[in-house]
Amino acid sequence: MKLPELQVFIKAIAIGFLAMEVGRLALGLGSRLSLIYSGSSSLWSVPLIVSFLPLIVYYLWRRDILVQARKIARSARFDILISVISGALLSLVLLPTSSRPHDITSGMDPLLGAVVLGVLAIIVASSGLRDEKVSVSEDPVPPYFLTDDAITDLTQDELEHAKHAINFADIVLASKSHAGLVLGLDGPWGVGKTSFVNLVENRLAEKSSGGVFVHRFEPLRYGLDSDYTERFIRDLTATIQRHVFVPEFKFVANRYSRMLKGKADVSFFGFKLSMEPSSETIEELLEDIDDVLASTGCRLVVVVDDLDRLDAKAVNGILFVVRRTLRLKRATYVLCYDTENLVSRGEDGDRAREFLEKFINVKITLFASSGAMRDYFAHGWNKGGVMSVGSSIDRARLDYVMTSISAMLDGPDAARYMEILGNVRKAKRFINAALMLQVRYDELGVSDINAGDLANLILVYLNYPGLFRRIYDQETGGRVGFYSVRRKGQDKGYENTDELLKEIALDQGVDKFLLSQLFSVKALRLDRSSEESRRTRACFNEGQNRNLEAYLELIVKWMIPKPEESFSYYQKLAGRIASGDSVRGVINSGVAPLRERHAYESFWGQLTERAPGLNRNSLQEAIHVLMEDLPKQSILGAQSMRNGSVYSLLRLIESYGAVVGGRDALASSAAINSMMFGSPSEFEGGIIRALVTKDRGVLGWHDLVLFRLQCSADRGGQLYRIQEALVVGAGADWGVVQSEGAVAVVGMRRISQILFEMFRAAFIDSGVNFLSKIQELPESSLVGTLVSGAEAIDPLEFDAARLRITSFMTYQLCNKHWPSGSGIGIGAYDEAGLGDAAGIADVMNSYVFDFCFNPEISEKNAIFFCDHCLSHLTDAVFAGIDGEGYLPTKESLVGGFQVDRMGAYWIRHGEKIKGYGLTELDRVIPIGRGSVSYRTHLDAVFKELDRVFVS
Repeated sequence: MKLPELQVFIKAIAIGFLAMEVGRLALGLGSRLSLIYSGSSSLWSVPLIVSFLPLIVYYLWRRDILVQARKIARSARFDILISVISGALLSLVLLPTSSRPHDITSGMDPLLGAVVLGVLAIIVASSGLRDEKVSVSEDPVPPYFLTDDAITDLTQDELEHAKHAINFADIVLASKSHAGLVLGLDGPWGVGKTSFVNLVENRLAEKSSGGVFVHRFEPLRYGLDSDYTERFIRDLTATIQRHVFVPEFKFVANRYSRMLKGKADVSFFGFKLSMEPSSETIEELLEDIDDVLASTGCRLVVVVDDLDRLDAKAVNGILFVVRRTLRLKRATYVLCYDTENLVSRGEDGDRAREFLEKFINVKITLFASSGAMRDYFAHGWNKGGVMSVGSSIDRARLDYVMTSISAMLDGPDAARYMEILGNVRKAKRFINAALMLQVRYDELGVSDINAGDLANLILVYLNYPGLFRRIYDQETGGRVGFYSVRRKGQDKGYENTDELLKEIALDQGVDKFLLSQLFSVKALRLDRSSEESRRTRACFNEGQNRNLEAYLELIVKWMIPKPEESFSYYQKLAGRIASGDSVRGVINSGVAPLRERHAYESFWGQLTERAPGLNRNSLQEAIHVLMEDLPKQSILGAQSMRNGSVYSLLRLIESYGAVVGGRDALASSAAINSMMFGSPSEFEGGIIRALVTKDRGVLGWHDLVLFRLQCSADRGGQLYRIQEALVVGAGADWGVVQSEGAVAVVGMRRISQILFEMFRAAFIDSGVNFLSKIQELPESSLVGTLVSGAEAIDPLEFDAARLRITSFMTYQLCNKHWPSGSGIGIGAYDEAGLGDAAGIADVMNSYVFDFCFNPEISEKNAIFFCDHCLSHLTDAVFAGIDGEGYLPTKESLVGGFQVDRMGAYWIRHGEKIKGYGLTELDRVIPIGRGSVSYRTHLDAVFKELDRVFVS
């Protein structure tokens, strides 16, 4: 028979004694309180106590008194109960000797009872009120970021650990006769060892009906120099007492702890005292602990977590503590660690692992398969619970990147990605980084962000910060580093820099793998003709495609590119029209108004790419909308949208012919000709006449001349159906013309003659100087109404625009050049017929020199001539001419005019023009990237004209 734990019974007797004494004192105060009410009996204290009772009940409920009561009741410790009752009876027996304190209470002022009762009420109520306030103020919305909390039940399992945990728990239950069974749980950090233990604990509680409970010992919570023996015993005691009522255990465990510590030295007033433990052996104390556990009918599972996070010395200390308790018959041990992490510490780690493996009976290894991680990124993060984002997040926003990660883990490179995404902790870290971007991922879906490239860059950012910093330093701020790809040459594809290839080849680490996935031309298989790749892939960072910089700024500064600056945004708008939406409705309902050059041109560029897939009605609407918008568009240099819009118009017309005619080339040509030259069912008079209606003014003529030029086959465009339609519309055989290479000559004849016929009627025969009309163009018409901000434009830009229009139109109408790669001049044809003897050029040169430039009609005509000459000066540097700046030459001054016509003009009017004193004017002419002036350059022009035509 073992010696009873006398401390337990002494403590029980003391509790009974004190409880009775407190009750007697309270009764005395209550009796005095009742005297406040005159004429009342002492029973008046009863309703006061009853009114105070709900507060006491609430306090006891918040202290889980029912749980504690059930635990004590289940223990069936009648010996303890008898000891408490004995203590209470002892108070009654000692009543005569302890009556003085009670007498003092009975003689106190009656108000003292009220004060004491009030103070007690305040003390008890304050704690409850604080708890209620905290519970009300707590935000019920789930946290924004994923935490590192472990899962607690089977429904939250996303890594397929549940079945494994159930089997493990069943093994523990089946091994109850095995004394000191030690199970090793091996797995890398973040694989879910803690979650696994939680699932095991739930299974044990379910199958054993509470007969098995788990003690978690986490040495990482304590300092490296902690007394692990004392910590272990103290935590173990707290765990056991939390589950069962066994007061003896604390005293037995303390004796065992002192036994393990051995002799202790204590200094007292300069004297050193040595305290030896009792003569009991460790085996006897362990037997006592076993007996105490046996008295409860429970078994203990001791889990030691995070062993591999300690240094070798601390690991050995923990293992020593565990080894000294292995003789407990009712305990099973589970040691959690990562073998690879222990081995990586060199010789000390090897010794710690060997010591660990000496007493591990069974080892179980946890893995996170690529399939499980793939499924987690595909949909597991979105299910709800510990391992998913909170309901406060619009989860659909993350799908853009999560789907890409899931595809990576399902592809041939899954093993490489598992090295950096192979457990839940790393996965949560990635998701939190994606959430940290603080952007709407549905907006990312309409931006030029490739989900795979963004995911790879985030992985570099998280796992290789030094590498990410190097990329950021080299590729931002307008710089182009060696990471981004380069063009080999015109239409020759792309290549990597030698520096990048050398860095990738250094080793086969995951960081080099990620670099390959982001920048390697070979790995990406870049298509040189794919505009989508150039606009979206992170490997491009030159010119207008500053893609990589946009990615880096998104990750570092959370700066998502504006939708109106993205390629994908306009793809989606064009897709809506292909689905049947109205063109004008799509333009007006965009995220950003299509009022800037980039936005407008990008939209029409994407719509023309999708044009072959549109139906006839959508194409007709698109053509009408573009025709309506042309007069509203800017023609200024930096904001000009007109050139691109005219080409888009031609692309739409060609697609219209393809849709109407299908595979029938003649039907397609007929549809195009009717659209361009007129048909009752299309534009009245055709598009070429609609472009120059009176309300469009002289800018309409500029649009028509540009429209005609872009149809020319010799310019190398891809308007093959329009070129064929023009040849067929001219009455020629397409097959014969194509084989003879005369497509441009034949195709341009009809449109050139019709254009000049209209021009002659509008200006020449009407006696209108079209140069004057150009110079009179108001600034508002040059800016247009599709863009704003004319007040911010340099006034010289307006003069430059007028000069460009003048030069372009006079050159196209007056020159008689045949195909040379830049288009056939309108002047190369006769006004009618097939002679092609440059009859139009003769008429136009006469019109310009005899009317538009004629100073005898108006002095401002001489200014038109001088403007022409100054705007055609030659840059000496680029032309290889001796001299500096802009210089006049015969070839540049003549331009597209006939030499003899200009010579005759200067001989006739030169002296008169020089007599106007124009060299004294403060008139500035924009040219190239600079400007010239009448004061500094016009005299040189006059001298060159005299040298060429007079002398």
